[in-house]
Amino acid sequence: MKSLLRVVVAISAAIFISSACSDEDAYYLTVSPLSVHFTAKGGAEEITVSSNGYWTYQWNDKIPDWVGVDITSTGLRITVDENTDKSSRTAFLLIFKSVESLQDTFKTVMVEQWGENE
Repeated sequence: MKSLLRVVVAISAAIFISSACSDEDAYYLTVSPLSVHFTAKGGAEEITVSSNGYWTYQWNDKIPDWVGVDITSTGLRITVDENTDKSSRTAFLLIFKSVESLQDTFKTVMVEQWGENE
């Protein structure tokens, strides 16, 4: 009977300790803004990335030759070349947590540029 009581107490303690963990222990990733828009002239915009863990980025499709990305101390700097075409162009950048983590946290940023006549 004493051993059963010890098991119950041990399980109760484990449940209490695991439930006492704060939300600060959970992985988070915030990205702002989730879309950036450029005129045909191009330019640069800042994307703020906040996380309590490692994060990285990749393009949703092939790497567009008209967009540059630099990591900054607060997130990413998106630089877009001039668009001399008449049509607009769009690319999607995925910002996600480390692949070592078990959580599936990612954000998609739309990079859009209007064409010369828009």
